Order: sequence, then structure tokens, then C-alpha cells
Amino acid sequence: MTKYIYLFPFFSVLFYAQQRAVSPFPLKEYERMKNIYLQKAAENKDHLLYLDYKYHSTQKLDSLLLIKHQLKKEYWIDHGKKAEEITENDLRQLKDEFILPKAIFTIKENDNEFYCINYDSPVIFIETKDGKSINLTFNHDGFTEGIDDKVSKLSTGNYYYPNGQLKRTETIFNGNKKVGLLQEYDISGKLTKEIDWKKEFSIPEKQAENIARKEILNFLINKYKDNPEIITKFQQSNVKVYKNLYEDKKPVWFFVYTNIEGSIDAKTGKILSLNQEISIP
Repeated sequence: MTKYIYLFPFFSVLFYAQQRAVSPFPLKEYERMKNIYLQKAAENKDHLLYLDYKYHSTQKLDSLLLIKHQLKKEYWIDHGKKAEEITENDLRQLKDEFILPKAIFTIKENDNEFYCINYDSPVIFIETKDGKSINLTFNHDGFTEGIDDKVSKLSTGNYYYPNGQLKRTETIFNGNKKVGLLQEYDISGKLTKEIDWKKEFSIPEKQAENIARKEILNFLINKYKDNPEIITKFQQSNVKVYKNLYEDKKPVWFFVYTNIEGSIDAKTGKILSLNQEISIP
């Protein structure tokens, strides 16, 4: 019996760790990489093109320009065109500048690759060897860290005070589903708010979608009873629902259909709001 008392916190911590994308770097390491990058850029300024706050390798640019037509074809294929459908006009539409992101001067360390955009608040971008895309912004009032894990499809945003203490952390899955814990801390590290996105949402996503569809349908029937095409179009469309917080920090399902939006109490299923910005023509 005793071992289960000790194991439960361990598995609880492990579960929530799996609901976050985690960076392998401490804040000081970001600072080190930023300084190294800017130092190397200064040392190699004769071989770099500085444009839009970014350093580009002239050697990379020269190589890319030689194969720009092939790169343009690959661009259109990536955007849904078949190779035989690509015209000369399509190729002309893409200015040569489109290759600039591929020519950014980068540094490789331990199979990780990084570069820095030299804004007033510099941003460092890192591609890690284990499939994470990380960015950290050096703000005047702290730090903002974004971690995208391509394997787990988790994206975590961390916000830090100037002293390095974590201020807020939150995670989404697959681009829009809030998961795990939202936590906020004061500058001394004391937890001031915690929201468990699973625990707080008694109404599951599919049920919330059904509630939203029913409410929107009733709204459209009452407002557009003389225009059945609008009703038919809605019945063939999707309604998007998202986890969110209401003005009083109450967990809600937020729903959207064209210019109609509203919210549902995440625990009771009660409609809290429904608004239409502009009438459907």
C-alpha cells in the first residue's frame, strides 16, 4: 500500500510533463547562443547580407540563385500545383527574394542549428536534433519562449520575469486544443493560478459542438426563416469550438461559425453568449 502513495505523485508529474513541450535549454544558454551568433555575424560581415534584421550568407544566396527556378517549382508543388501545371507566369510571380529565408546565416552546435533576428528585442530561433522548433524573445520586461514539438504536436508558451522566474505557462495540442495545465506565478515563484484544462471542462468537445450547433441553428431559423439557403449552408458546415476563459476567468467553450460567435459554460453546458457582428447577406 505504501508504494502506491509514493508512486501516485510520480505518475501525476509524469502525466503533466507529457502534456508540455519542454526545451533542453536554460535561459542562460539562450543568452550564450545569442551572443555567439551576433559575434560570429560581426566577424563574418564581409560574407553576409544584413536585410530586414536578419543576416544572410552571400555564399548560400549565390548557390540558391543558381537553382532558383527549381526552388520556385518546388514552392508551387508544395502549394498544391502539379509539376505539369506550373507556368512561366507562375515562376515570374515569385520574386527572387523568396529564397532569402533559405539563405539565413546559421550556426550548428551539437546537431542543433540556430540563428538570431536582431530586432530591438532580439529573437533566437533553434531547430533541435530531436525535432523541436524553439524561439526565445529577449523582451525589455522579461523573456517569451515558444516550443513546438513536431513529434508530440505539443506547443508550449512560457513567459518569464526579468529575473528568470517563470511567470506563465500554457500548452496547446495540434495547433488549437488547450491541454495540460495553465499556470501563473508571482515574481517570487509562488503559484497564483492554475487551470487544469481537462478537469475544468466537464462538457466534452463533441457535446459542446452539438450545443453550439443547436443554438446557432435556432438563431438562424428565427432570423432568416425566409432564406432557407442560409439554413442549408449552415447544416452542411462545421462549427469550431475552442477552450477559453471567460471575463471572470470561468472556463468556457468558445464557438465560431462565419461571423457568429458565442460561449458555453464548460461545466453546465449553458449558453453564456451568442453574437453576430454583421448580418449574413
